[in-house]
Amino acid sequence: MATTPPYDPKSAYRQARAQARAQRAYWRYQTRGCSSSIVRPLVLVGAGVIALLIETGKLPADLFWNWWGHWWPVLLIAIGVLLLIEYFVDRNNPCAGSRGLGGVVGLVVLLALIGWGSNGFNHWGWQQGNWNNFWGSLGPEYNNDLQISHPLTVGAGMTPVVNIENPNGDVIVTPSTDGQIHLTGHQVAHIGSQDRANQLFADTKPQIDPTATGANIVVPSRDNLSDDLTVELPPQSSAVIRSDHGDVTVEGLKSNADITANRGDVRVQDIGSDVHVQMQHGDFSARNVQGSVTMSGRGGDVTLSQVQGGASINGEFFGDTHLEQIGGQVQFRSSRTQITVPHLLGSMTLDSGDLGIQQASGPITIAAHAKDMDLTGITGGLNIQDNDGDISVTTGLPLGDIRIANHTGDVTLTVPANANFNFRGTTSQDENLQTSFSLPVVTQDGQQMAQGKVGSGGATVDISTTHGSLELNKGDAAVPMTPGVAGHSKAPHFKSKGHVESTLE
Repeated sequence: MATTPPYDPKSAYRQARAQARAQRAYWRYQTRGCSSSIVRPLVLVGAGVIALLIETGKLPADLFWNWWGHWWPVLLIAIGVLLLIEYFVDRNNPCAGSRGLGGVVGLVVLLALIGWGSNGFNHWGWQQGNWNNFWGSLGPEYNNDLQISHPLTVGAGMTPVVNIENPNGDVIVTPSTDGQIHLTGHQVAHIGSQDRANQLFADTKPQIDPTATGANIVVPSRDNLSDDLTVELPPQSSAVIRSDHGDVTVEGLKSNADITANRGDVRVQDIGSDVHVQMQHGDFSARNVQGSVTMSGRGGDVTLSQVQGGASINGEFFGDTHLEQIGGQVQFRSSRTQITVPHLLGSMTLDSGDLGIQQASGPITIAAHAKDMDLTGITGGLNIQDNDGDISVTTGLPLGDIRIANHTGDVTLTVPANANFNFRGTTSQDENLQTSFSLPVVTQDGQQMAQGKVGSGGATVDISTTHGSLELNKGDAAVPMTPGVAGHSKAPHFKSKGHVESTLE
């Protein structure tokens, strides 16, 4: 009986490749007569029709996305029903089970994500003024400009107080020259038609309502409306501003400025009294303030310069902080850093990993974590506590009590050659301890220690660190420093959108 001779390897490879090619051809032939699912074209046609209606203004975008945020699961149910119907129709079809979904699964996932996101915006984002009304901005845009003037009268000797509330839009406050309030507004609405926009503009027109102590300016809140305001007030007025979403700029007032900004940058300049700011998101800058500056909340960059009073910063500000020429006490309080500087003649810079202070007098107190510190021109007392950071301090005269406690980091202290103090410094036994003064260094109980009197003694200098070197350096001879006069500041100043910054040059 004859048998088929075995194939050589090359012939076997050709035979296997031919069989695979034939199998693919069979699959293509089998599925050629099978129709794809009707779900995908129906969804694409529906999405195209809705997009066309929104773009042409026939369907208000805000109404559609509000509806979609509530009812998007219905579309998923409808898609499932259609797929079930197709399954039962095709049960006896040779192509049953092979009807092409053509990306329906991915489309369903995308629709579910959009629906979930829209529902979240409806319940959380819009109600809290976030995301700048993203869905409403998908509709047509309509604009409107307005101008309002009103006299401001209060009792003799009273400081007028003007309250300004704007839920969505920038606020710029400047001084007027005629003792009146002048309001200029630019309204932007995203809504289905010009008629609806005109009605919305009329319903949300800002009003100036006089009060016994001044006036109230309130912009009604709408999800699909923003209103940029420029308000001119009599210079002696005190401004109380609340903005939920937008930048705030105040300049040229002789009285207080109280600002609450939930989302947006805040900028103040040339203020004749105190500034109080509460913010949740954005950058803050203040320049040439005759009173004090107090701020709290959360935000990004903070820049203060030429402040005659004190400066107090309480909260979590995650950007760069720069303070320059502050006449009163400086306080900075966050969850990781606490700083008190009684007199800041120079500048203070702070970011996530570094702290720098130049030309300041104490007693200065600093408590921080994972901060590298560089302090120069320090007079008076100094108390530092740090972990996981290097510390460098250069002092002048008069020298106050200095206490530095560091864990896992180097400490370098430079004092004037003619300074008088009592010194004690300790570090780990395996670390470097060196001093430029004639002080004995001993090793005991796993530590190195230098201790003794420098000059005639006086102030106490106590430095301790672990897992880091300790250096006591002799600087140049110095004379006692006297308080200087604040000069011109070169600190950067943030600008509000559409506003040209004035200078003090």
